[in-house]
Amino acid sequence: MSIRELQSHDLHSLLALYAYLHERDDPLPPDATVEAVWLEAIANPRIKYFGGFASGSLVTSCTLTVIPNLTRSCRPYAVIENVVTHTAHRRHGWGKPLWQNPRTNPSLRAKVLCSANCALACERGFRNLCGDT
Repeated sequence: MSIRELQSHDLHSLLALYAYLHERDDPLPPDATVEAVWLEAIANPRIKYFGGFASGSLVTSCTLTVIPNLTRSCRPYAVIENVVTHTAHRRHGWGKPLWQNPRTNPSLRAKVLCSANCALACERGFRNLCGDT
């Protein structure tokens, strides 16, 4: 098991993994549009995509967005979104290391919040399980 920040060459693996995120989703726009959005996102220092790999295959991922903040001494906060794990790899301990990786990355230094779409996982105690109280 290895976790790292995703890079430009990980786009197609990420899109394949996103098939497990929503049962039904709108179709993607043309490849050029998808690639342009991906390149814009990974070039933005406030957006980070993290992925977990098993035997070289992307099996879990999340997106972390750091948001500037004028409160709390101008300390930013971050939102984790699009948390997904391939069905064959669920309940095998991927959640904690995937959740901890962006939270312990010293370059991010932000309070991490759970987004609305992650609310169900949060309600089930995922944040407590991972030490986020």
